[in-house]
Amino acid sequence: MKILLIAPYFKPYNNPRALRWTELVDQMLGKGHHVKVICSNFSKEILSPKRDGLTILPVGFNSLQEYLILKKQTNTSNQKSGKPGKLAYKLHQLFWKPYIFPDESFIWRKPALKKANELLQKEDFDAMISVGLPFSAHLVGKEIKENYPDLPWLMDVGDPYALQDYHPISNPLFYKKRSRILERACLNLADRVVVTTPKMVELYHAAFEIETGKISVIPPMNALEFPSAVKSEKSFGANLNLGYFGSFFKNIREPDVLFHFLEMLQNQERELFRKANIHFYGDGYEKFKIAEKISNLDLPVQIHAKVARPKVLDSINGMDILLHLGNKSDFQIPSKIAEYICSGIPFIHISQTENDPVINLVKSLNWCKVLEWKGAETDLNGIAEFIVEPPKADTGLLAALRMKFGPERLSVAYLELLLAIK
Repeated sequence: MKILLIAPYFKPYNNPRALRWTELVDQMLGKGHHVKVICSNFSKEILSPKRDGLTILPVGFNSLQEYLILKKQTNTSNQKSGKPGKLAYKLHQLFWKPYIFPDESFIWRKPALKKANELLQKEDFDAMISVGLPFSAHLVGKEIKENYPDLPWLMDVGDPYALQDYHPISNPLFYKKRSRILERACLNLADRVVVTTPKMVELYHAAFEIETGKISVIPPMNALEFPSAVKSEKSFGANLNLGYFGSFFKNIREPDVLFHFLEMLQNQERELFRKANIHFYGDGYEKFKIAEKISNLDLPVQIHAKVARPKVLDSINGMDILLHLGNKSDFQIPSKIAEYICSGIPFIHISQTENDPVINLVKSLNWCKVLEWKGAETDLNGIAEFIVEPPKADTGLLAALRMKFGPERLSVAYLELLLAIK
């Protein structure tokens, strides 16, 4: 099969969409399929070495920030490590972001569509996949589908676009109605739609009357190769390393909940915290003034920069207990949950909503402790015992889940959906 992949975020990006589709493409190539990826110029560095069956076509920029960063790095001959300054970030948030549409990748849409049309005029493809967010990728897919109606189109939705009331992508004051019209149009035109939770199927059907038969659920992915042997129980006499891995998002998954939980636990279990080291791995923490909050609360927390993918495995394996924070929305699921589950390391999941989609994934796990967050009224009963004497993961169940969430199983699910399009 020859596949055209519209994926603004691709390797070497270190975000959920890029990581997921880099792994899926590897699996598809291994099965003998050919994939051409239209991505952003950020992916230029992976043009070599070449791989049989894979063509990387970097065009345009995912955002104004990306353009300015790459331009600055080119001028100074630095590697891709730059970030906009505080003033530039504030100006961007005040005078740019509120007015762009449909999202920050709108500047990528035109060069991506141009490249796609050039390809389609020269060669045939068996299928097209668009990957979002950003939603601009789906708009490219929509325009291609309108021009080439016989080309099967699978729309891969990591997160919805117009239905995010907690964390709107475009300014709802200006674009709410227009956003809904565009998302409905894309969903109707696509031959197949993939989401990550059953709740998203219900939501799309209720909001846009999309027939549920065309929407499939493919769960989050774990591509980390954890040790086959799970960790043995840890004695209370040794130091304890607790780790949070992931990002925070305004109104959806904010760090204050974690800090409040840790503060409550520390007040209740002073002896435990004398032996505890708490680690936060991720980026964008400065937006939430995490360092300042840690200082004010006097918590034993260390902040680590977002580590490169090869080092993530070692960092997770260095933890005794993992901390996982669910979303406030009941239709989105943190992508890291698959890695938490497949690690086999005991973890505490803090649930923020009654219909938390994570619960269905972890309810049978003996190595997960679910905590229903109710603010100051939260019942911490059993949490300290779970940390001090964490259970050893069921090895049979763990092996099955590693297969369920693995790239090979997920790639087969996508390919079967493409083959089913008539």
